[in-house]
Amino acid sequence: MYTGLRIGELCALRWEDIDFENNVIGVNKSVQRLPDSTTGKTRVMVTSTKTSSSDRVIPISSFLKTKLKEVQKADNCYLLSGSEKIVEPRTLTNRFKAVLRAVGISNVNFHSLRHGFAIRSY
Repeated sequence: MYTGLRIGELCALRWEDIDFENNVIGVNKSVQRLPDSTTGKTRVMVTSTKTSSSDRVIPISSFLKTKLKEVQKADNCYLLSGSEKIVEPRTLTNRFKAVLRAVGISNVNFHSLRHGFAIRSY
């Protein structure tokens, strides 16, 4: 809600992508589940962003900066897992839906957070 990131971009975010000194997040990769031609199955892969114009720098609000600093891990860790393990978009979607159910909210998808970010002024 505070970044406007796509779900795959959030899953690909590492702590090294966050510049606390300049209060920005650098976005230049995404996580996707793609077919693996060698096995015929799918696998989770870190790829470039959706389009070249999707590479961007997002300002961090003071509220978000404070929250991120509270849970900060090593630079090479993924933001969502706190380790080298990727949280895939499908898993994040399921967790998001579980939280919504727990608080009694329905008919909202993760992408709605991008729209919320777009109309808010920080």
